[in-house]
Amino acid sequence: MKFDNPDAVSSAGVSSDRIQVTFWSSSLLKGANGLPLGEGQSLSKGIVPQVDPQIAGEVQSLGNFIGISVLLMIAIGIIASEFFQFDSQPFWLFFNVWQLFMHIPLLNLKIPGFVAEYWRK
Repeated sequence: MKFDNPDAVSSAGVSSDRIQVTFWSSSLLKGANGLPLGEGQSLSKGIVPQVDPQIAGEVQSLGNFIGISVLLMIAIGIIASEFFQFDSQPFWLFFNVWQLFMHIPLLNLKIPGFVAEYWRK
């Protein structure tokens, strides 16, 4: 589903826009229990905030750059600890704590729709 103005979808803050679908035929879909959906049954689902496809591509590029940078940092740390014969435990302790701190914002994050489209290409 594509929207004419993706930035305006679910942009009102706490509440999100919703889409509602009403089924008027019981022959198209069946429920998880195998029974057909009743005529006139409605389903409602919230729509996550959307981003413009161009911005989604930029977000994906930034994510790729950050991922490669972190991977290089890990590789350099491992190689340096082996080369200088250091214990690698302090490096992994630092990295694990840093990883936990970086993931804290994800606990309350609504991932915008349409960003994952670029991952599949």
